[in-house]
Amino acid sequence: MDTPTPTRRIAAALLVIACQFSASSCGIERKGGAGGGRGPVSPAGETESPFAPVQLAIHPLSRVAKDPATGEQRFELYLELRDRWEDSVKWLGEVVIELFRDTPPVANAGGGSEQVKRWRVDLVDTDANVRAYDRVTRTYRLSLVGVPEQRKQGSWKLDIRWTLPEGRALKAAQRFD
Repeated sequence: MDTPTPTRRIAAALLVIACQFSASSCGIERKGGAGGGRGPVSPAGETESPFAPVQLAIHPLSRVAKDPATGEQRFELYLELRDRWEDSVKWLGEVVIELFRDTPPVANAGGGSEQVKRWRVDLVDTDANVRAYDRVTRTYRLSLVGVPEQRKQGSWKLDIRWTLPEGRALKAAQRFD
């Protein structure tokens, strides 16, 4: 019987290590945390799909932009729905976006905010839902026109609520300075 050469021993050892590594990585679980533009995780109902969205996030591509043709300001909003494994999902729903502007403080009182605009986007209609979904970023791209002129001081805040057909609402908020 042949005795294994050092090269064969090293190859066998590497194979054993690779098998152990691949077997141990099967139990890795992604943990999510709340960050900027992410809403709280909402538990899916017992009768819903296991892939139902439980979180709404505002993607970092979201921005205030100017229409090159008209010079009108608009929000380019990218919204991502995530399931309980934090994977992007498509889902029907109605989206309500509210724009608030910081108000300056008055004597002996802190500043507040005032609602300056409200948009409603119906994504319950499957055709509208498919048109709004961007396959590259795996987000819903909404172009919101009618944004007031840039403020002189303070910042804007968007409050977004995505109401699923079963009535559960997912929320997220984002500040734009």
